[in-house]
Order: sequence, then C-alpha cells, then structure tokens
Amino acid sequence: MFVLVSCNNKQVPTEQERELIAQIEQILNVKQQLANKYWPEFNDEKYSVPIIFYAGSACYVVNPKADFLRAFPCKQIRTDKFQLYKTDRLDSRPYIMETQVNLSSYTSTYAGKTPYAMCSVWSETQETYPVIMDEAEWMAGVIHELVHGCQLSHPWFYVAQHNMNHRVSDMALTSYPSQYPWLCDALIEENGYLLSAISADDEFEMKGFLRKFLSCRTERKNRMKAEFGEALVRNEEQYETDESLARFMELQSAIMLNTENPVYAEGSFYFCNNVQEDYQYITGYNLVRLFLKMGIDLDLPYNSVLLRSLDSYINID
Repeated sequence: MFVLVSCNNKQVPTEQERELIAQIEQILNVKQQLANKYWPEFNDEKYSVPIIFYAGSACYVVNPKADFLRAFPCKQIRTDKFQLYKTDRLDSRPYIMETQVNLSSYTSTYAGKTPYAMCSVWSETQETYPVIMDEAEWMAGVIHELVHGCQLSHPWFYVAQHNMNHRVSDMALTSYPSQYPWLCDALIEENGYLLSAISADDEFEMKGFLRKFLSCRTERKNRMKAEFGEALVRNEEQYETDESLARFMELQSAIMLNTENPVYAEGSFYFCNNVQEDYQYITGYNLVRLFLKMGIDLDLPYNSVLLRSLDSYINID
C-alpha cells in the first residue's frame, strides 16, 4: 500500500533542524544501549514508537505511522538514520512531555492504537519548564516517555490498560501518604525492607528481607482495600508497573548522558526513598532494581493477560 502525502521531496535540514537531528540520534543511541544492557524489547522495532517533537509553530515527527501521514500535510526532512517529517504544531500547550495512546473502543485518532511519545524540544523546555537542569536531563525525560510507548506497544499490556477501572489518578494517589500518616509509615517500612533486600550480601539474607517486605506490603494493601476499595489498590499496581521501568531507564540514561542534576544518582533519596511524595514511582523503581538482582525478566509484566502486581513475580521459595 502506498501512502500519498506531500513529502515527495526531502528537504535539506536547516541549522536548527540539524541540531534536533543530532539530539534525536543521541537519544536513539542511548535507547539502544539501554536495550542491550537491561531490556532487549526496548529497541525491538515492533515495540518502538514514533516521537513528536514540538518546536515553535511546527512539529517534527520521528518515524510516523501511515495513519499520521494520511491525517496531516507533511514535509520530509533529509536524514540518514531515521525518518523525520515536519508538520504544523498539533498542540498549543507551552510544555509537553507525555505519551499518548487511544484506549477507547469508540473514538479514532491519527494514532489508532499506536502510542506516540510527545516532547517539547530542548530550547522550548528551557524557556517554559526551567526546572529541567540541562540537555541531558531533558533527553532522559524523552527516554522515560519512550519506555511508556514500549510498554503500551505490548498487546496484552494495552488490553490491561484499556480494561482498567480508574478509581483515582496517578497524581492524586501520590498525595495519599501525606493525607494518611498510617499509610506513610507503612510505606517507609515496606520500602526499607525492599532496599535492604536489594543491598543484601547473600541470597539467604535477601530472602529474609523479602519475606518482611511482602508481609508488610500485603498488610498495607489489605488495609487500603478496606478503607479505600480494591479498585484503588489495583490502580496503584497499574501505576507502579507503568512508572517502574520508566523511572529506572530515565535515571540510567541521565547517568549515561552525564547530567549535572545531582538527583540522578544510584541510591538517591529522590529515586529510592521519597515515598512521602511519589510512592508508587519509588517502589516501582526499586522493584526493577530487585528484578535485575534476582534475574527476573523485565518484560514479564507487559506480557500478562491480566495486569499483575510487580511483587507477584517475586519467588522466594
């Protein structure tokens, strides 16, 4: 099938476009390194998603699908290592860093069921979201979104997300420890046992800490089910799975890219301990570290017919 779009002649990139092309090449190179070291599926073509970069009045789209090219007038930019198309800006928000996918059975978009990572370019990020310290941290954010795209490109994980009853939003859930002191105390204890298991010197010691971790976790979840409902706990398990590898790969890529932001360090409080503010992000990140220590396949959670909690993959018998 041929897709007819106004991209027949590849345009020579401008100086600004060449800068973006170099940044994209660097991001894709880091993506390949992360796949080689941690998660092979991350760079598998069938799980790799298009990226939309927002720059002024334009969007630059890396490796768009045919539906996108049919939906928007595009001009192709000359590149060597990937396809790059330019179209008019698709979103008026000043800062964008997210992954979008259509989970509805009743509506249709240019993306269809294909996730698209969507990111403001570095120059706009500097102006509109100055909390991002440097270009390396910005690239790590793009990697974070590419992980979400890879997750959602797994058919069973897409179905699990589609079927989820969203009782509470991701960001609303992060506020629960500050609202309920008993929950904050339980999470600090639970995460402490998880960190001890990660740093344990031998298997016997690790399994001892994991038994305490799983016991605390079960007790906490049971109380949350009683007080907030089972649907909320299921939401927690989904969000933890969503953010686990995204946070882990974000940190690893920031280290590879030599960011100057000090929070991007192995064992930093922001990533490992801050359950008071981002608990499902913290426990998810630490569970990825545990999976690597125990040799658990990082792709398992995205191939389950039913969404399972990450702790269900831990076997200490």
